[in-house]
Amino acid sequence: MRYWLINESAPHYNLGLEKARNWLLSQGHEVMYAPFSMEAAYYDAIWFSVIFSWHIPRLLQEAALANNLGKQVSIGGPATAVNALLIEKHTGVRPHCGVDQRFERQPGTYLATFTHRGCVRHCPWCIVPTTEGNILEIADFIPAKMIHDNNFPATSEKHQIRSIERLLKAGLTRVDFDQAWDARLFDQWHIDLYRKVNPLCWRFSFDFMGIEREIERVCGLLAKNGILHRNKVTIFCLVGFKEGAASDIYRAQRIAALGASPFVMKYVPLDSMTKYPPAIGWDNPGELTQLARYYNLPQ
Repeated sequence: MRYWLINESAPHYNLGLEKARNWLLSQGHEVMYAPFSMEAAYYDAIWFSVIFSWHIPRLLQEAALANNLGKQVSIGGPATAVNALLIEKHTGVRPHCGVDQRFERQPGTYLATFTHRGCVRHCPWCIVPTTEGNILEIADFIPAKMIHDNNFPATSEKHQIRSIERLLKAGLTRVDFDQAWDARLFDQWHIDLYRKVNPLCWRFSFDFMGIEREIERVCGLLAKNGILHRNKVTIFCLVGFKEGAASDIYRAQRIAALGASPFVMKYVPLDSMTKYPPAIGWDNPGELTQLARYYNLPQ
């Protein structure tokens, strides 16, 4: 068969679709990986993948057209999890929600990887509990320089040791854990282990006031180990959720005062069709934009 694969969230790297391409090729199918166009009409099946909900409006138009052409249409990706009914209503196709186990462990060379899926937390602003559920460790994960894990410190010590050893065995002596580590779970043991793969950046998150002491503790620990520096440590700061502008600003300022680099992240509802919805607790959207620009732009 001939398959046309579309990353609706391009240019963002789509690991799931990369694995799907390799899986189809391994079965002898012909695969085109490109934006949607009418050339897709000459293919047997059209697969769509969408990472972010604000890309769904375009998906709805294109997938509906593909379905009307009588093609075998499949829709997947993280954004489908909380928008499945909407997608089915407008396209006539029921999307796949969650991780597609058909090609989760598909061999290949990838820019990113997961050593585990899921998370022990159930943060209301995060899509992971919906798409992946609880922690699932992947012992035979495919090593890559970028680690997409949602909460690596929440996995077992055995898994963390095994994963670091697997990365080193693959010749990866500098990796990027691009998601935040949970400060509540982090201690000296993690520093000693993670240092072996020379993290590109040490990332944490200060998303609500209830973990301020843990953030302070971790920053103290990083300082003791000679790691705490704004060019080495980034702490994500969720804003526009429920705590209000004063709390949002305080957390960003507190991160900077501790010696780390704040990265202001504006909350976007999981089913939002726009990338820039109104921020909860902020009367002046311009002030939030100024806060993000002040801390997020290189200085």
